[in-house]
Amino acid sequence: MVLTKEQIIQKIVETTSLSLEDINSKIKQKLDQLAGLVSEEGAAHIVANELGVKLIPSTEQSLEISNLLEGLRNVEVTVKVTKKFEIKEFNSARGPGKLASFMMGDKSGRMRATLWNTKVDDYFDKFKEGDTIIIKNAYVRKNTYTNALDLNIGDNAEITVNPEGVKIEVGAEESTRKKISDLNANDFRAEILATIVQVSDIRFWETCPTCNKKPKLENEKHICAEHGEIAATDLGYSYVLNCYLDDGSSSVRTVFWREQIQKLLGETHENILKFRESPDLFEPFKSSLLGEMIKVTGRVNKNEAFDRVEFVAMDIVKNPDPEEEIKHLPETPKKEPEVLKEVTKEEEEKANSSKNKTIPSLDDIEEINIDDE
Repeated sequence: MVLTKEQIIQKIVETTSLSLEDINSKIKQKLDQLAGLVSEEGAAHIVANELGVKLIPSTEQSLEISNLLEGLRNVEVTVKVTKKFEIKEFNSARGPGKLASFMMGDKSGRMRATLWNTKVDDYFDKFKEGDTIIIKNAYVRKNTYTNALDLNIGDNAEITVNPEGVKIEVGAEESTRKKISDLNANDFRAEILATIVQVSDIRFWETCPTCNKKPKLENEKHICAEHGEIAATDLGYSYVLNCYLDDGSSSVRTVFWREQIQKLLGETHENILKFRESPDLFEPFKSSLLGEMIKVTGRVNKNEAFDRVEFVAMDIVKNPDPEEEIKHLPETPKKEPEVLKEVTKEEEEKANSSKNKTIPSLDDIEEINIDDE
């Protein structure tokens, strides 16, 4: 189970009275003390232990969604079902299977949950949107499409629907409108209004139809670490698209995964797969996207390799209503009327001298190339 430095710091902030500045100072001191022996995450773990901060929640009691971490097993949560998706069937090396996903929420947040195989038949038709459910013996892992955490309901899990006397309030799914220049690595649901200024090609890869993970290619055979050999005819495919968005304050590399790409292009999964064999079919779409204004809600990741923040799209709105967006703009502060004053001879000479300073030509301005690794 791995916690990021940001997650550890957040736990320390919630548990102690230390300021963010104090915590970062302690982590830096630990890094200096153990130079070359620990990473930033390792130093943060040590600081948390020394402060008596419990980083990994106990699964012996019901947890809130905000406390769920990648790798937790035997998890119990009490949540409200906010949205149900369709049942999907698949074939794998182990034979046919099925899955069904739904969104769940509590006062601390929202999360996707997935029922697998027999659990689909056991429970999926027994609850509806708006029902309260208790899930026991589930496990948490990262979704390979979105990089978000999912709660998986496997063979050992149990679900109780609408337990007597239990009520769950779901917190509002709010996002914060920000300028791109104000985005930081701790933003989970930020909203930006920006123009698409650069579009890359869609990148495709093979996936296991059961777990959606990328299989390894060994001796011209696709092998999933969990589900064994996968026939070429049974392979699934996923894809990702990178764009640069600009809102006047700055630009940001933005990652769109499968569902967001379908919204962005207005195309089905089957039609997008055609671009894999015929990339030239995607060229008209690339041209049409350039200059288009969109509203994107997403989370911010820190790309350590390039020392920059990147935006991961969670939802998009194409052609947002200008009148509605104006309501979200910050009010322009009223300025006091400027009082004219007499300019002295000394001030006039100083102003004239500044006008004679050399203005750089276009040849002096370094061209900025946006990389697309």
